[in-house]
Amino acid sequence: MRDLDTRVVRMVMTVVGERLVRELCGVACLELEEIAANRKGCAVTRSFYDAALAP
Repeated sequence: MRDLDTRVVRMVMTVVGERLVRELCGVACLELEEIAANRKGCAVTRSFYDAALAP
């Protein structure tokens, strides 16, 4: 896969495929993060009352 033309790979597999081919050729496309950022979380919960079972 690393010997494929990057222009053709980009047309077929989008930019992600092109980055994959470049990485296989030894070209760093994304920098690694030394320290992971603090993650923020968000949750949404819902419950529904079933009126058919109500007394």
